Amino acid sequence: MDLSKIVGIFEREFAIAYLVPTLIFAVELHLIGLAFGQALIPFASGAFNEIIAASSFIVTVVVFSVVLMTFSPLIMRALQGYVWQDYLESLALTRRFEDDYNFRFRAAVEFQAKVDEARRLGQEVPPFPDGHADRLDGAITSYPDKTEFFLPFRIGNYLRAAEVYPRVVYGLDAIGSWQRLQTLISEELRGSISAARSQLFFAANVLVLTMIALAITIWLMMTTSQFSFPVLLGLGVVLYAARSLVFISGGAYGQVFAAAYDLHRTDLADKLGLEIPRNAEAERRMWTEVNRVFLYRSPHAWDRLTRFRKKD
Repeated sequence: MDLSKIVGIFEREFAIAYLVPTLIFAVELHLIGLAFGQALIPFASGAFNEIIAASSFIVTVVVFSVVLMTFSPLIMRALQGYVWQDYLESLALTRRFEDDYNFRFRAAVEFQAKVDEARRLGQEVPPFPDGHADRLDGAITSYPDKTEFFLPFRIGNYLRAAEVYPRVVYGLDAIGSWQRLQTLISEELRGSISAARSQLFFAANVLVLTMIALAITIWLMMTTSQFSFPVLLGLGVVLYAARSLVFISGGAYGQVFAAAYDLHRTDLADKLGLEIPRNAEAERRMWTEVNRVFLYRSPHAWDRLTRFRKKD
């Protein structure tokens, strides 16, 4: 977590991803309080001097935004299903996605593999079935390439589908390489990545904070014996919009994430003192050894990279 954002507190990424969701949450709490006659936002209740109330509210919002920024990585991991993953998998949550993949997409993926093999061998390509392109697109945008990488929640599978791109295409695993690659990205692409990440974290934070607001609403209904359909409807609309935006912004982030590897993996190889082979299969072998260096700090893998080193 880059706490330097606290210094530039109204820096664009901080404002979009953390400050705005906090303000939305404050509005939700205020409206819930009005509906149930509760002062959930005491600074807006009239019990404070206006200047003190405004100052206290601003400080509270900023501090809460900083706390939200600190915990956002954990929030994202929870939404993806990494938190309590073993327990969630014991509930067969991952199995339902495996069944969905097998039913809707597996045939399209296997057919595309046959097409690629026919093209590789110079053979005639079999005719494409109706809807093949849409089903193939659904497979590669909704799920990672192997069922063992599936996660318990749909959002996690959607984001992991983007993360496996460099490994599937080039053989370069994102887990070990992304932090290194980020230092080499151009300013233009860095701005696009920052914008996509801001939108993704905005949607995720609004989703989680609105879920908290919904839980507070349900608790108030149980303790006050009151019911507010407008509040439930409003929170439901926000939840639906935030969840939809998570998938939309996740797709946008996946595109710029893939673009970073398309455009800058050669820069990474150059900084490592390596030269990318002209042969695609040889390049995959090279990146496989690099993965072993990054992930397992293997000196033997580094030795095997000798044949890929740049010539003096």
